[in-house]
Amino acid sequence: MTCSSDMNVPAKSISATKIVVQDGRLVCEVVIPDPEKRYCTPGLAGRVRMVFPDIVKHACVNGVSDRFVTVMDSTSVPHLLEHLMIDVQVHDDRAETNASFVGATEWLNESAGTALVQVSFADDLCALQALNESLDFLNAELSR
Repeated sequence: MTCSSDMNVPAKSISATKIVVQDGRLVCEVVIPDPEKRYCTPGLAGRVRMVFPDIVKHACVNGVSDRFVTVMDSTSVPHLLEHLMIDVQVHDDRAETNASFVGATEWLNESAGTALVQVSFADDLCALQALNESLDFLNAELSR
């Protein structure tokens, strides 16, 4: 049996290259190879708001205001990933009623498209599922 590396597997717009589960926090290193896909656009933000309408209610420390919605149209895609992961966890049936989640995002090397995304969790499996669902959503949207 042989394995070929010539498979026509579509490249992903955003990938998690490293995932570390810490006590109450998921730490992900992500890469976005294409510089044109590293920042949110008003079109992408609009599609996000349609699928995740509560994301506009997210608190966010961003240098402009205390709300994510004020920077959403032009924020980095890793920052958007952070908020998608939080939103998916909040709406998970396994989440506690008054669960609160926090996150942080920073570029590790913006010119290389690598960033660190950290998100708190109550359940590590829910957080990993939120990461996968959020990455799947972003990859679908960024490939449009």
